[in-house]
Amino acid sequence: MVILYRVYFINNDGNRIVGTIVRLNQKTVIIKSDDGVRWRVSPYFLKILQ
Repeated sequence: MVILYRVYFINNDGNRIVGTIVRLNQKTVIIKSDDGVRWRVSPYFLKILQ
């Protein structure tokens, strides 16, 4: 995964969250969703938008 990739994941409520990778850490990825919220997510849960 690379910074600025467009990705999505499913949160605990079953909602699809779409956003952009803004930071890569050793164990987590920080996503800025389209509604402006920042999420810290394991890369395991992310899917790249095509």
